[in-house]
Amino acid sequence: MKIDTEIKKEHLPTYVQEHLMFFDSLQKNGLVAGITFAGLDVLIAVPLFYPTNSMFFWALFPFLLFINIWAIRLLFKNSYSIQYELILFIGSIGSIGSYTYYLLALKMAYHYVNITEPIYYFISFAIFIISVVSLIIYQIKKYSNIKPVNNKERALEELIKARKEKYYSVAAIFPALGYFVAHNWIIKSDDLALGILVLIFYLMSFFYAYIGAKFFHRYFFMKANPSFVHLLKPSKSEIKEMRKKGKEIIIK
Repeated sequence: MKIDTEIKKEHLPTYVQEHLMFFDSLQKNGLVAGITFAGLDVLIAVPLFYPTNSMFFWALFPFLLFINIWAIRLLFKNSYSIQYELILFIGSIGSIGSYTYYLLALKMAYHYVNITEPIYYFISFAIFIISVVSLIIYQIKKYSNIKPVNNKERALEELIKARKEKYYSVAAIFPALGYFVAHNWIIKSDDLALGILVLIFYLMSFFYAYIGAKFFHRYFFMKANPSFVHLLKPSKSEIKEMRKKGKEIIIK
């Protein structure tokens, strides 16, 4: 996980440099609210409470309560004092979100689609565990054996990255779009609509698992390579403004 200290930061591949960066202070509130309240709470509200199932509810509620309290706390904290914590939070909500969407997919399959065969849940669990382990291994391998790059290689990296981002932005809307279509348009076939919703929740579980694996690795990767990490610092005007309020900005 450690980078060869003989490599200069400016010679690191772009994807490694980005993995060592913190979020801009202006991104904090939108990121926390979006991934917690919009990406998780809103979409899981109905299947969490209806139909009532105390086993699923209590298997999820403590984790959801914890992550929501943490999110609210971060919204009121100064961005410069939670730089590492924000990375850790995103990794944590990725893990909790993946676990939540997976269990709710099982609940929906059982209550809505009436799937009662044990083999279905065994295979589903096996696929879930294999997917999570694969994502973790992918992150570890991706940031192992890092080699320095020259300007020509960096330009090629940037081109490939720009092309990938176009596909990612389109792919990101599919789960929400599928949820909307299934919920509002496929009314004539309830079984089909419910089946699609179960599939969407599995996809959301995989998406959050990817976030969890990526940001947990990012957190420990940054901690393992402090010489390549630069904490963001407030501007003079921000420091002045905070001092007027009798507060000091702790950078960490």
